[in-house]
Amino acid sequence: MPTTIKGTIKNDTLSGTAGSDLIYGLDGRDILIGLAGDDLLDGGAGIDRMEGGEGDDTYVADNQLDKAVELDGEGTDLVLAATLLYKLPDAVENLTFTSRGAHLGLGNALANVITGSVDADRLFGKGGDDTLIGGAGKDYLSGDNGNDLLQGGSGKDILRGGAGNDVLDGGLGADQMYGGRGNDVFIFDNLRDLAYDVAGGGIDEVRSSVDAALSPFIENLTLVGPYSADGTGNALNNTITGNDQHNVLSGGDGADVLDGGKGNDVLSGGAGADRFVFSSVPNRLTNVDLITDFLRAEGDKFQLSNAVFTDFDGLGRISRDAFLAAPGATRAVEDGQFLIYNTKTGALYYDAEGPSGRGPIQIAQLGHGDHPEVVWTDFLIIA
Repeated sequence: MPTTIKGTIKNDTLSGTAGSDLIYGLDGRDILIGLAGDDLLDGGAGIDRMEGGEGDDTYVADNQLDKAVELDGEGTDLVLAATLLYKLPDAVENLTFTSRGAHLGLGNALANVITGSVDADRLFGKGGDDTLIGGAGKDYLSGDNGNDLLQGGSGKDILRGGAGNDVLDGGLGADQMYGGRGNDVFIFDNLRDLAYDVAGGGIDEVRSSVDAALSPFIENLTLVGPYSADGTGNALNNTITGNDQHNVLSGGDGADVLDGGKGNDVLSGGAGADRFVFSSVPNRLTNVDLITDFLRAEGDKFQLSNAVFTDFDGLGRISRDAFLAAPGATRAVEDGQFLIYNTKTGALYYDAEGPSGRGPIQIAQLGHGDHPEVVWTDFLIIA
């Protein structure tokens, strides 16, 4: 059990033991010294100095001038601040605001965890790989340098990652997220969430459980969650990946990679040399993609995952004999013909067992009324 030590209404100097202590200064300008152990130091009213020593210590600050003193390597420490403003001192890692109001929390060069309140907070990580948690309210979170995790919580939040590979999750509400330099990830769960980045700011990704369109300078989009959602690219070379539901994916300009995943998806590459990826197990009822604009003249290709389509010899371009294209073709007529294209209907099949097997499975529909020309060199096997 921890040892409890209490001061008076005067200016006290209180020292703990070699174990875990609960030290309460009460009123006055107190000096609390925790020594070893995981200590709780609460100066009470007045401007207090609290020295935790070795161990994972917790400081209670009710005055923004309360000072927590630690040395490097003395544990992972936390300040519980009942003030509107608090700046973490050197060698103290974490800060949580416990009072109501609009707080200003300032980190240091360490990897900080700074947690706001239910009100509108402004939290700044400074250096280090920081975690900033806004909670409820319209929060402003700034990671600055380091690989930061910013979580806005509920409310219309503004998140700025700064330099580093950051994860920005606005939470509930229509949030604005700014990535900055580094390879950043933006989490969308609201149709009005917005993500911004700068030219040359890294390879960035939006992960969205709702319909999403990429803003300029953000490269990739991944749809997540249990519900259908649609994804739209921009003028960059985008990689857009669907979830397990029915998705509509549009690449726009650029050489895009579209992977619908599971579900009967609609894939439109747009201008540029696009890649249409098949990476999930075929199912003639629930996993047939409509590819609206395959164009050989633009350099479009089909990519099939070797982990799913296992009958081909290695990675890269398939062999000429592995592909059959003809009007009315619906299955292989010779052994080794694994991809069958009905040029009349636009149906593309995968036939793993050949002429004597159980028959092919349709994996895609190419075009609406008009169906594109497709040859064996249009198919690539990928890892």
